[in-house]
Amino acid sequence: MERVRGTLRRRLERLDRRIGHVERDLGINVETLALVIRFWMLTTAPLPDPAAAAARAQATARYEQFIETLARHLSTGHRLYQDLQPNEEDAS
Repeated sequence: MERVRGTLRRRLERLDRRIGHVERDLGINVETLALVIRFWMLTTAPLPDPAAAAARAQATARYEQFIETLARHLSTGHRLYQDLQPNEEDAS
């Protein structure tokens, strides 16, 4: 019985560390996205009215293409960030 408790405790500790890493990574991702948006908004000048309508139409088309690409990529199950992070075996 004590052996089972020890095994469960180790597994729970491992899960707790993994959750901590996920929380840290999520925080980094949210902060990164917020900074990119802020930088973009601070450095992008508004368009004059004649060009705004055409830019909106182009932005709508690009956004739809982005969403389609994102959906297609997510459906594969592979994530780009997995290519950027070291494997657990490599970190040991």
